Amino acid sequence: MSQPGNPPHGWRLTVRVLGVLAVLFGPHAVYSVAQCIELAGVDVRLPGLPGNSSAPGVIAAGVWLLVRARSRHDIAPAWCAAGLVLAALVLLPHDGGAAEAVAVVLLTVAGTWLSAVVGKDTGVRLWARWGGLSRDSAVQAAVAFGLVVAGHTASRLLGDQMSRLPGADGAASDDSVLQFGVTALVAGAREEIPMLALVAALMAAARRPTWQILAAVCVIRVLPHLYYGISGLATLVFAGVSLWAYQVSGRRIGPIIAGHTAYNLLLVFGGLYGEQALAVFASCGFVVALAYPNTLRAPSTPSTPPASSTSADPVRTPVR
Repeated sequence: MSQPGNPPHGWRLTVRVLGVLAVLFGPHAVYSVAQCIELAGVDVRLPGLPGNSSAPGVIAAGVWLLVRARSRHDIAPAWCAAGLVLAALVLLPHDGGAAEAVAVVLLTVAGTWLSAVVGKDTGVRLWARWGGLSRDSAVQAAVAFGLVVAGHTASRLLGDQMSRLPGADGAASDDSVLQFGVTALVAGAREEIPMLALVAALMAAARRPTWQILAAVCVIRVLPHLYYGISGLATLVFAGVSLWAYQVSGRRIGPIIAGHTAYNLLLVFGGLYGEQALAVFASCGFVVALAYPNTLRAPSTPSTPPASSTSADPVRTPVR
């Protein structure tokens, strides 16, 4: 583990981050890019993945966590990781709606846990600890929440316009209603922790400039969404806005996840009232930001304090 004040080696951080992302999103990103190429008229023949699409990622993450726990003689985490692997192996042959929905939740748990332990092992805390409720923290949370909702809304509107361009049709989704609903529910944690907090915190710890962090966050976010076709590029908007919200909130990941989850649930299940609620949430965020303009600037304190070597492994928390 890196000592406080000394940035971890950049190549080690890069390998760890890429490893986590490959485990959690690699197969989906590959097929997403392949579908985008096929939409452009180029025939790309990739072998299909039989069975459950999320189970392989759960197995890979569980094995990683199991090996780590065994090497440290951590009995309870080792049993939990083994349980993840066993559950994923049971789900692997099943690609029905309920099995896929359960596997998505397990992948969210595994991804959150894996991201947190990678941050701990490198001496980097991925998100700020809860320091109690104060006016400043409440304002920061409200602004971050509103920014995320506004960013997702702008991304969707831009994507709708881009989808009308010639040859911009995206691939149709064959997810069941149950799988689609569960994915929408956990998407905030499943994406924001590994795709945003892990990447931004570790790159900042390696002293990478902001533009490189922004570029990495945007590329990582776009790749799994390219099955939408050219309109998938609209995800660049909420990728950038989410990074901004993460920074101005003092690395609080909770409001980012809450904004992402609220957007998904209101859009999927809210109907017309959901659209109106999204507009209200986004507007309130901007009103609070205008009332407290200092919240739109990232704090000047170091963005990635070292993780405590005595802190316990994080509780498994459910993420898109």
